[in-house]
Formats: sequence, structure tokens, C-alpha cells
Amino acid sequence: MNSFMLYRRAKAKEIRAKNPRITTGNLSKEISKMWHKEPLEVRSKFMKMAEEAKQQHMKKYPDYKYCPKISKKDMQRNWSENSSSSTPIVGKKFVNLFQDTWK
Repeated sequence: MNSFMLYRRAKAKEIRAKNPRITTGNLSKEISKMWHKEPLEVRSKFMKMAEEAKQQHMKKYPDYKYCPKISKKDMQRNWSENSSSSTPIVGKKFVNLFQDTWK
């Protein structure tokens, strides 16, 4: 998590307590305004918390690497858009539809 995400989590509880019917979009806008008005000391506190969270995550999951999954819906959409090709293009990467059967 980054520093703003930690800040948002902390402030969302306060704002929702005052205004339980606030929409998620308006909540995010309000917290964003608050974040930009915060002094450097407050923002630095959350930056340190984010760095600690990152270190804990790296310690807990030392071999972790972010690998986004491609949904079947995206694959089907790209297949129909690129129907002239035998392999769909997803995010500038070629996806082999039969990779599970070749393992």
C-alpha cells in the first residue's frame, strides 16, 4: 500500500462517521483534498508507514512478483477484435489460448 492509501483508510472512518451517506466517489474527492492540504510532517508519517508495510510484505512474501491475470472476458473481446489473427493480442502480449493443454 502506498502512503495515500493508508491515509485514505484512516480518514474514511472519520468522514463516514460524520456523513454515513457519502458516496465513495465524493469520499475519495474529499480525502484527496485533505491529503494535499496536510503538512509535510503528516504526509511523512504515512510515507514511513507505507515503507514499513512494504518491508513487512517483502519479508512475508520474499518471492512475490506482480503478475496480472487476463480475464476470459478480455481474451474473448480481443479475440473478436483480432479475428484475422490466430492468436489474440492482449496488452501488447500474445496470449496462447491452448497453454493449459500443452503443459
